[in-house]
Amino acid sequence: MKKLRVAIIGPESSGKSVLTKALAKKLNWPYVLEYAREYFDTHDYSTCNINDLISIAKEQFKQIHQEPLQQALISDTELFTMEIWAKDKFDYIPDEIEDLRKLQSIDLYILSSPDFEWKYDELRTDAHRRNEIFDMYLKLLQSNNANFITIKGSVNERVKICMNYFEHFVKPL
Repeated sequence: MKKLRVAIIGPESSGKSVLTKALAKKLNWPYVLEYAREYFDTHDYSTCNINDLISIAKEQFKQIHQEPLQQALISDTELFTMEIWAKDKFDYIPDEIEDLRKLQSIDLYILSSPDFEWKYDELRTDAHRRNEIFDMYLKLLQSNNANFITIKGSVNERVKICMNYFEHFVKPL
């Protein structure tokens, strides 16, 4: 299959990590996890500030864009997510995050619908805003003319939708 970068994005608790791992396994692709989770293993989330987001964005970008790309890569989040997080929680997007988002090279975004049951963890704070945040992603993708598909349903249904897309719309090398 073509060398491409795929990013799975969407509101919290919408199955992004599960789908990332399921697709990576099925396609035998390497994957990049959401760096924010690793970051907050050693930083206090309750004191999260814009500098934390900038640090997370830089590392997420670095992990996604390690060159040269040897084969396809799938990532659990990317820099649109960082823009939404910054704007939503701090009411502005730092230049560093916006610049990285403009530099990122993602061939396909998979926008994950919030139709999964919301599950609590200490990094999730928007249980009742998932549809609103989904709409933020949708508008941002559309306004940037990004190549994306929207998925919903069970993990198996989502994998099937993605595989169908890859089969019909991603040209082999």
